[in-house]
Amino acid sequence: MSTFPADSRSESVPRRGLDPWLLRLPILFFTGAILTLTALTIFAGVAQLAFRDRILSGVSAYGVDLSGMTIPEAITALDGRFTYDDSAVFTFRDEDHFWQISAGELGVSFDPQATATEAFTAGHSGNPILNVVDQFLIWLNGERVTPIIRYDQNVATERLMTIALELNHPPVDATLSITATSVSSTPSSIGRMVNIPATLAQLEANILGLTTGAEVPLIIEESAPRIRDAEVAAAKARSALSSPLLLVAEGTTADGAPLGPWMASVQQIASLLLVGLVENGDGTYSYDVNFNPSAFRDYLGSLADGLFQPARNARYHFIDETGQLQVIEPSVSERRLDVAATLSRMEDQVFNPSNRIVPISFDYVPAQYHDNLTAAELGIAGLISEGDSYYTGSSRPRIENILQATSRFDGIIIGAGETFSFNEWVGDISPEEGYVSG
Repeated sequence: MSTFPADSRSESVPRRGLDPWLLRLPILFFTGAILTLTALTIFAGVAQLAFRDRILSGVSAYGVDLSGMTIPEAITALDGRFTYDDSAVFTFRDEDHFWQISAGELGVSFDPQATATEAFTAGHSGNPILNVVDQFLIWLNGERVTPIIRYDQNVATERLMTIALELNHPPVDATLSITATSVSSTPSSIGRMVNIPATLAQLEANILGLTTGAEVPLIIEESAPRIRDAEVAAAKARSALSSPLLLVAEGTTADGAPLGPWMASVQQIASLLLVGLVENGDGTYSYDVNFNPSAFRDYLGSLADGLFQPARNARYHFIDETGQLQVIEPSVSERRLDVAATLSRMEDQVFNPSNRIVPISFDYVPAQYHDNLTAAELGIAGLISEGDSYYTGSSRPRIENILQATSRFDGIIIGAGETFSFNEWVGDISPEEGYVSG
């Protein structure tokens, strides 16, 4: 057995124990969290049950608090709050014409059922967790549901089509007609058609902005007529038919009678007017009236023989002192009717209402021995020979006839190579020609 000294006995050292709050605090935290979560779950469950068929508290639409309402109750509360369809009036204008139509008549309407349904959807997504979050946020911040306003463009289109029926019309061509001697015409008109899609685009911009009313110009598309004008041609035709044309001519016939006048009647002129179309250069046309005088060609041709005048040579005396010719009887140029030029003058003059006189056109051919010939041109230098004849014992009538005959030889020119015909120059010996009998 072993023994130890008394002072060698071991002494016991006390140990420090674990702080109990280190265990209590986590337990308390988790316990509190569980209790809080349980309370929230119970609260959320109660809220879910309480608002199962009702709109959550804090939800509003169109300024109406819908908290706790069922969908039918919300529809009733919202119905009547929308006045835009009646209060907003749009004025459609075309120049001085206008039509005022309310937004409701243009297809704008408020859908309270859809709005109430949208309000009910807030916090009722079907996912419990998301519902709890949404309900908390709605309870905290509130929820404003945008009212559902519908715009049926088909209704607006129908209203615009009704307006278009009053305004739309196709382009109308000008007309011109000549019946007998009467001229009638109607003016053209521009075609107009309402561009409904473009007008709707303007309207839609106002409706989507919920403008309380605005003036909407109607977009009009215009189309030009094919035949733009008839009035100028009608005035031209009326001028042509204002009175007859008078054809006149200066001078006389071979027997000394005055020439004309000849008249083209209004009826004759009307039958020769030609109505046609001329292009304006922009794809449109205008009426024009022309005169076709060709029907007068044969008529004027029938006058040609009566208006023909043969040439007659001048008669001269030779002046020895000057060596020049002195005209004692002027020449007469050959005259022929110029049918083409006369018809052209008629065509130019027929549309002149203030001057209805048409001078007939002639072609003139100077006589072979005309007034402006000189002795040198004819080769006359002086007297070549001279002879005398005596009619002693002749009766007075014979003497007068001899004087009449010799006067017809005075001043005539017989050119080189030409044949002198006594009978041609003496003519018919009759009282009508200035001769006497006896």
